[in-house]
Amino acid sequence: MFHIVLRYIRRKYGLSQQKLAKLSGIDPSLVCRYESGQRHPSRESLLALVAVLQPSPEDTKLLFHAAGYLAPEEVTLVAETVAKQEEVWHALRSTQRADLEELLEPPLPQTL
Repeated sequence: MFHIVLRYIRRKYGLSQQKLAKLSGIDPSLVCRYESGQRHPSRESLLALVAVLQPSPEDTKLLFHAAGYLAPEEVTLVAETVAKQEEVWHALRSTQRADLEELLEPPLPQTL
């Protein structure tokens, strides 16, 4: 599906395969293989293509998804979510540990 999306967006923004290849620093035969469906781009190549095409946010997301990647803003959102989940997990673990230590700690002898 990436090949269809790339061809559509490239044409939408008025670039030839040769021009896209030259501006993005990607070999022209590789751009041709992307559009024929023979190859999928690495994330770095995809970022280079997006930098040249400068597509709308919707088209950018479409390109990334068609290539099997998350769009940059989605990566940030996932990273923030994971960081928050880890923070909550660590807080829960430390709370549980403190409760357990309190339960397992032998009681102090009482003196009269």
